[in-house]
Amino acid sequence: MWWDGLSRQPAMREHLRFMQDLIKLRRTRPGLTGRHAVPYQEHNNDRLLVTLRGTGDGADDIVVVVSLNESVLCDYAIGFPHPGTWHQLLNADDYEVDPARRADGIRATVEVNGPAMHTMPASARIVIPANGVLIFGRKPR
Repeated sequence: MWWDGLSRQPAMREHLRFMQDLIKLRRTRPGLTGRHAVPYQEHNNDRLLVTLRGTGDGADDIVVVVSLNESVLCDYAIGFPHPGTWHQLLNADDYEVDPARRADGIRATVEVNGPAMHTMPASARIVIPANGVLIFGRKPR
Protein backbone atom coordinates (compact mmCIF):
# COMPACT_ATOMS: atom_id res chain seq x y z
CA MET A 1 0.00 0.00 0.00
CA TRP A 2 1.30 3.42 -0.92
CA TRP A 3 0.29 5.22 2.28
CA ASP A 4 1.31 8.68 1.04
CA GLY A 5 -1.13 8.24 -1.83
CA LEU A 6 -4.06 8.24 0.63
CA SER A 7 -3.63 11.96 1.18
CA ARG A 8 -3.13 12.74 -2.52
CA GLN A 9 -5.38 10.42 -4.50
CA PRO A 10 -9.12 9.98 -3.87
CA ALA A 11 -9.07 6.61 -5.67
CA MET A 12 -6.52 5.31 -3.14
CA ARG A 13 -8.75 6.40 -0.24
CA GLU A 14 -11.77 4.69 -1.82
CA HIS A 15 -9.79 1.50 -2.42
CA LEU A 16 -8.79 1.43 1.25
CA ARG A 17 -12.42 2.06 2.31
CA PHE A 18 -13.58 -0.77 0.01
CA MET A 19 -11.06 -3.20 1.51
CA GLN A 20 -11.99 -2.19 5.07
CA ASP A 21 -15.71 -2.65 4.36
CA LEU A 22 -15.10 -6.00 2.66
CA ILE A 23 -13.04 -7.26 5.62
CA LYS A 24 -15.68 -6.03 8.08
CA LEU A 25 -18.41 -7.78 6.10
CA ARG A 26 -16.45 -11.03 6.06
CA ARG A 27 -15.91 -10.86 9.82
CA THR A 28 -19.57 -10.21 10.61
CA ARG A 29 -21.28 -12.59 8.19
CA PRO A 30 -20.86 -16.32 8.90
CA GLY A 31 -21.88 -17.08 5.33
CA LEU A 32 -18.68 -15.48 4.05
CA THR A 33 -16.43 -17.48 6.34
CA GLY A 34 -18.13 -20.86 6.00
CA ARG A 35 -16.69 -23.67 3.93
CA HIS A 36 -19.73 -23.85 1.69
CA ALA A 37 -18.98 -22.20 -1.68
CA VAL A 38 -20.79 -23.19 -4.87
CA PRO A 39 -20.15 -21.33 -8.12
CA TYR A 40 -23.42 -21.91 -9.95
CA GLN A 41 -23.70 -19.32 -12.68
CA GLU A 42 -20.88 -18.70 -15.12
CA HIS A 43 -20.96 -16.86 -18.40
CA ASN A 44 -17.71 -16.70 -20.36
CA ASN A 45 -19.09 -14.31 -22.99
CA ASP A 46 -20.45 -11.94 -20.34
CA ARG A 47 -17.39 -12.50 -18.14
CA LEU A 48 -19.56 -13.12 -15.09
CA LEU A 49 -19.42 -15.50 -12.13
CA VAL A 50 -22.06 -15.98 -9.43
CA THR A 51 -21.26 -17.98 -6.29
CA LEU A 52 -23.35 -19.08 -3.33
CA ARG A 53 -21.47 -18.77 -0.05
CA GLY A 54 -22.79 -20.00 3.25
CA THR A 55 -22.54 -22.22 6.27
CA GLY A 56 -24.30 -25.09 4.50
CA ASP A 57 -27.54 -24.88 6.48
CA GLY A 58 -29.08 -21.90 4.63
CA ALA A 59 -28.99 -19.72 7.74
CA ASP A 60 -26.73 -17.05 6.23
CA ASP A 61 -26.70 -17.65 2.49
CA ILE A 62 -24.73 -15.04 0.57
CA VAL A 63 -24.78 -14.52 -3.20
CA VAL A 64 -21.59 -13.02 -4.66
CA VAL A 65 -21.73 -11.62 -8.20
CA VAL A 66 -18.40 -10.82 -9.87
CA SER A 67 -18.25 -9.15 -13.27
CA LEU A 68 -15.09 -8.73 -15.32
CA ASN A 69 -17.13 -7.19 -18.11
CA GLU A 70 -16.13 -3.71 -19.28
CA SER A 71 -19.81 -2.79 -19.66
CA VAL A 72 -22.72 -2.49 -17.26
CA LEU A 73 -25.07 -5.48 -17.53
CA CYS A 74 -28.67 -4.24 -17.25
CA ASP A 75 -31.72 -6.37 -16.46
CA TYR A 76 -29.48 -9.41 -16.02
CA ALA A 77 -31.11 -12.60 -14.68
CA ILE A 78 -29.38 -14.17 -11.68
CA GLY A 79 -30.41 -17.31 -9.82
CA PHE A 80 -30.97 -17.06 -6.06
CA PRO A 81 -31.25 -19.88 -3.49
CA HIS A 82 -34.41 -18.46 -1.86
CA PRO A 83 -37.28 -16.25 -3.01
CA GLY A 84 -38.09 -13.04 -1.15
CA THR A 85 -36.24 -9.84 -0.34
CA TRP A 86 -32.44 -9.86 -0.62
CA HIS A 87 -30.31 -6.98 0.64
CA GLN A 88 -27.26 -5.57 -1.05
CA LEU A 89 -24.41 -5.94 1.43
CA LEU A 90 -21.66 -4.57 -0.81
CA ASN A 91 -21.54 -2.80 -4.16
CA ALA A 92 -18.07 -2.06 -5.54
CA ASP A 93 -19.54 0.84 -7.53
CA ASP A 94 -20.10 2.71 -4.25
CA TYR A 95 -16.33 3.20 -4.12
CA GLU A 96 -15.96 4.56 -7.66
CA VAL A 97 -14.49 8.08 -7.55
CA ASP A 98 -15.83 9.15 -10.95
CA PRO A 99 -19.65 9.37 -10.74
CA ALA A 100 -19.88 9.06 -14.54
CA ARG A 101 -18.51 5.51 -14.27
CA ARG A 102 -21.16 4.32 -11.79
CA ALA A 103 -23.99 2.12 -12.99
CA ASP A 104 -27.52 3.50 -12.72
CA GLY A 105 -30.35 1.36 -11.42
CA ILE A 106 -28.57 -0.72 -8.77
CA ARG A 107 -31.01 -1.15 -5.89
CA ALA A 108 -30.34 -1.65 -2.18
CA THR A 109 -32.85 -4.52 -2.11
CA VAL A 110 -33.84 -7.08 -4.71
CA GLU A 111 -37.19 -8.84 -4.83
CA VAL A 112 -36.40 -12.41 -5.87
CA ASN A 113 -39.62 -13.71 -7.39
CA GLY A 114 -38.57 -15.04 -10.79
CA PRO A 115 -38.48 -18.64 -12.02
CA ALA A 116 -35.87 -21.24 -11.13
CA MET A 117 -32.56 -20.66 -12.86
CA HIS A 118 -29.04 -22.13 -12.88
CA THR A 119 -29.87 -24.84 -10.30
CA MET A 120 -31.40 -22.24 -7.97
CA PRO A 121 -35.13 -22.27 -7.14
CA ALA A 122 -35.68 -18.54 -7.78
CA SER A 123 -34.27 -15.63 -9.77
CA ALA A 124 -34.26 -11.87 -10.14
CA ARG A 125 -33.17 -9.36 -12.75
CA ILE A 126 -30.51 -6.95 -11.54
CA VAL A 127 -28.06 -4.31 -12.79
CA ILE A 128 -24.43 -5.43 -12.55
CA PRO A 129 -21.73 -2.75 -12.64
CA ALA A 130 -18.84 -2.94 -15.08
CA ASN A 131 -15.83 -4.70 -13.51
CA GLY A 132 -17.84 -4.88 -10.32
CA VAL A 133 -18.72 -6.97 -7.32
CA LEU A 134 -22.14 -7.22 -5.71
CA ILE A 135 -22.81 -9.16 -2.52
CA PHE A 136 -26.34 -9.99 -1.44
CA GLY A 137 -27.74 -11.52 1.76
CA ARG A 138 -31.22 -12.25 3.07
CA LYS A 139 -30.50 -10.26 6.23
CA PRO A 140 -29.51 -6.59 5.99
CA ARG A 141 -26.12 -5.43 7.21
